[in-house]
Amino acid sequence: MNTSELEMEIENYENGKDDIARNRHQEKKSSSIKRFVNLTVTAQTISARALSVNTDAKTSKFIIGSMSVTANLKEFILTDLERATSNFEEVLGKGSSGKVFKGWVHENTYAPSTPNIGLPIAVKRFIPERTQGHAEWQMEIDLLRECNHPNLVKLLGYCSEGREHFLVYEYMQNRDLDTHIFKWEIYQKLHWEVRLKILIGAARCLAFFHTAKQIVVCRDLKTSRILLDENFNAKLSPHQLTRLSLSSKDTDVTTRSAATLCYAAPEYVKSGIISLETDVYAFGVVLMEIMTGIRADEMLHFTDSITYYNDKEKRLVHYATSLNTYLDPWLDDNFPGGARSQLFAFIASLITKCVDSSPSNRPSMSEVVESLELIAVEFI
Repeated sequence: MNTSELEMEIENYENGKDDIARNRHQEKKSSSIKRFVNLTVTAQTISARALSVNTDAKTSKFIIGSMSVTANLKEFILTDLERATSNFEEVLGKGSSGKVFKGWVHENTYAPSTPNIGLPIAVKRFIPERTQGHAEWQMEIDLLRECNHPNLVKLLGYCSEGREHFLVYEYMQNRDLDTHIFKWEIYQKLHWEVRLKILIGAARCLAFFHTAKQIVVCRDLKTSRILLDENFNAKLSPHQLTRLSLSSKDTDVTTRSAATLCYAAPEYVKSGIISLETDVYAFGVVLMEIMTGIRADEMLHFTDSITYYNDKEKRLVHYATSLNTYLDPWLDDNFPGGARSQLFAFIASLITKCVDSSPSNRPSMSEVVESLELIAVEFI
């Protein structure tokens, strides 16, 4: 064997080692994704073991950042949506852009069905006269076509005929978190394990958006934006989601503040500019409401904007560090023994960091996920 042949053999050997290394890396990557996708938890079987998740920071971020896929959407026709919704009879909710109606379709074909037969759906009908209606409709399709996450409401299809625009979503059997925290006289009250499960799910979805190639933020995160499926799994509503430009830190829609005041970070209220940190702030307020069962606007009960801006952080921190006093009575028996004081101190610290008046002092949503998962492991 001459020198050139020997060099070629060595090169082939080294390339072979690289191929083996790459194959092993890909196998590990696929295995991690499969383990995450197979992790399902129901409200009935929730437990410490069910909530135990890998708290390793690198693994958590890898999982969160690897869920984006392209969705296949069905194009509906207007007459089918009219039949599926019994001519838009049952209203599930309404907002500035339009109303949402309940409908029924066949599970496999999505053909219109009759009430209580097949798969329930939620049909969002945009107001035809609304100037921004078409742009909002198109933006929502573009965003959700590219994103899929277990804790994001799934878009099934769309419809556009003349001036009418519709989006068809999976139906959320248990409405939203706001209903179960603040209207429990009518609906089922949630125990601590289920609340924690919901918090972890919502936080994972936000962390996924914040670490995606194209960053997405929620302009108006609050308890009513966290929807719940039949097993009380959290699903973020796509309403008010928008892309964030990496270069300008500006949205592709507007810089006008769209947040509900009591959930809005101080810098968001003043400038109208959204950021990853404004989502973190709003999540901290949501966490506070879940622990106390008290609406944020009732905690703050401001009388004018000056008092509000000066006292907001102080009041939120007061409630966070006084959970023994302000704890939702429904949760009072959920924390036995010495774990109670340690857990409350941990949660108070997390809330305080999230609602810090300085955006740079707030944790990332990935760090929030890790903290909540640690609670699931250490305190349940």
